[in-house]
Amino acid sequence: MEKDKHQLHCSKHLKSFDPTCGECHRNGTTSSEHLFSNARSSWFCIACIFENKPTAEVCEMCKAKKSTLQNQPLSNNVTLINSHSLINTTQTDRLILMNSTTSLNPSLTTTYMSMNIRDRRHRDEAEAERKFRTIIERCRRTNTHFVDDEFPHSPSSLGDSYSQNNFEWVRISKFCSSFRNDDPTEWTVMSSPEPSDIEQGLLGNCWLVTALSLISERPRMLQHILLTQNINDEGVYLVRLCHNGLWKTIIVDDSFPCYFDDMLLFSKARRRQLYIPLIEKACAKLFGSYSKLISGQIEEGLQLFTGAPCDHIDLENDDEPIDSDLVWAKLLSSCQANLLIGASTSRTDVNKDVYDQFKVHGNHAFSILAAHALDNDLCRFVLLRDPHAHSCYTDERVTPEVLQILRTVHKAHRSSGAFWMEWSKFLLLFSKITISTYVGSHFDIREQARFNRSPTDSISVFYFHVPQYVSNIFCETRSKRV
Repeated sequence: MEKDKHQLHCSKHLKSFDPTCGECHRNGTTSSEHLFSNARSSWFCIACIFENKPTAEVCEMCKAKKSTLQNQPLSNNVTLINSHSLINTTQTDRLILMNSTTSLNPSLTTTYMSMNIRDRRHRDEAEAERKFRTIIERCRRTNTHFVDDEFPHSPSSLGDSYSQNNFEWVRISKFCSSFRNDDPTEWTVMSSPEPSDIEQGLLGNCWLVTALSLISERPRMLQHILLTQNINDEGVYLVRLCHNGLWKTIIVDDSFPCYFDDMLLFSKARRRQLYIPLIEKACAKLFGSYSKLISGQIEEGLQLFTGAPCDHIDLENDDEPIDSDLVWAKLLSSCQANLLIGASTSRTDVNKDVYDQFKVHGNHAFSILAAHALDNDLCRFVLLRDPHAHSCYTDERVTPEVLQILRTVHKAHRSSGAFWMEWSKFLLLFSKITISTYVGSHFDIREQARFNRSPTDSISVFYFHVPQYVSNIFCETRSKRV
């Protein structure tokens, strides 16, 4: 009885999936009955979906009568998804009243509850582990090596830009090191990965390699993308990617396009690590071929790996001059929040000669690792990394004394493709800053939507009940690569 009173009194303080009350810190419950108990004490207007007090006979917002609501039939089939399990239950959900006019026929309503990003990831990883074990056991039972027939070792997987006559598909156990001067160590999936390990190959996919470089700054995030952590004789590897807003597990084998001297053709990682070619191959399989990875935007890569939307700061605005102080403040706060940040040099008002003068690649994607100001904010610098590691940019403002101070902010060295650039030069050469909004502690809901082809088609209506706050409502358009 005492617990029931606590639930009634503190239901509004309970987070979606935390059984502990946020105000009094007593144990609550995560049952569906409790999740909607507070909602049943109030009522929702079908005209404006305003939540009214239980004693109100007229909607406080639009003055519609409560009796109209009471005459509407309610759906009795609800699917709840919580952070601990997936359950199907039949509950009358008074939160879901989609039909705001009598001309819309009531239909079966599905309710999705937000899931913590970490819990969603753990659920997907558990399912991927079951798939992995099934394939491994089948290979061992039949004494065979896994060959992915959905992404064959043929010209179709390379795409139109490449000819099979110039390359061959080689298994991990047979091809040489990623780099000619690499240490003669055993192949691993990952071994303390660092962004400086990564180098773009023959493929023009700097957008993907730059995103991978940013992710490699966070090895724990990388482990949740490449789910198979160890080399296996069967050649089975699982990669988790977010495609068109939905998480998918991609299965790939251990054969890769190589030159005839058995050197990897596309992206690679130093110290005989396979995580870069494995993830790149999973992306190629997802989109149809390696050629489909040519050309793209950094945000596409970040969304593939994090599932989170990206914010953009446009540095090339013909309508009005940019506020450099405001842009700097946004960049600095994003760096301090440890967000994933990229930038691109694709300005239409800067020609190739200018980029050549500064020895910076034009129409290229870079990682932003840090931003720092000296002399009471008078001298501002941005730390960039080139995934090619070929940029030879030098800055007269970055003297040895200044560089020594800046290295206390971030220890990245030139050999890894990293270099500091003065703020005014950055604004001159770069066209856009891309900032991933990924935060591992957030909750999210993912649902496929569609556009109607006819005005007579039934429509899907989404009603969001946000008990605390919302970070983003993000609509992702379908990828143009498929």
